[in-house]
Amino acid sequence: MEDQFSVVVLVSEKTHSLLKGQFESETLGEQRIKGLPSPVALFRITQERSGASRVDRAGLAELTPLIGRDQEIGLLQERWEQAAEGMGQVVLIIGEAGLGKSRLVHSLKRHVLEQAHDNGDPIIEWRASQQRQNSSLYPAIECFERVLGFEREDTASTQLEKLVLHLRSVNLDGDLEVALIASLLSVPLNGQIPELNLPPQAQREQTTALLLDWLKELSIRQPLLFVIEDLR
Repeated sequence: MEDQFSVVVLVSEKTHSLLKGQFESETLGEQRIKGLPSPVALFRITQERSGASRVDRAGLAELTPLIGRDQEIGLLQERWEQAAEGMGQVVLIIGEAGLGKSRLVHSLKRHVLEQAHDNGDPIIEWRASQQRQNSSLYPAIECFERVLGFEREDTASTQLEKLVLHLRSVNLDGDLEVALIASLLSVPLNGQIPELNLPPQAQREQTTALLLDWLKELSIRQPLLFVIEDLR
């Protein structure tokens, strides 16, 4: 029998402040560390947070004023207004790291949320990750897990139930549709839905088409801001 190991990640107060909002943690108080003259505050990392950028996780008090970007913000808001009136818009924001691209997106999302009605979340976000470069559909997977409200303690049956209920709400709850998204999320079907019997390429193509149908169904119900952020 192989030995089982568990990994505990401890960080200092300074490192904890840099990681603020990106991980769940618990304080361990001040601890004495061999070789250091005085106790240091330590935090234990418990899990990674998902679903929001570092800018989104920061409180308003932590964000410095966005100065000199009125033209860009105005343009983004104008494009949103046109999309809300039924004229679809595509905006590409490019620039070197540190120029405030995420802050511009954050400002637009706040504007959209301020105008939102009670028809559900008007923002869908797909965020790339350097650690998941080999998984092109990781942004969709992470997004679906957030939308479906997956929890660590959920059983496979609970996850499948959440998936079916959501797809039913957007009229995409056929056996094929459920099986495709379940496969994408690695959710077992447990005999409740027929298993897929598709070649890998065909499954990928049908999954991509289904994701587009899903976005279309969401946008029918209300104007939708679809954000794809390439965090490299």
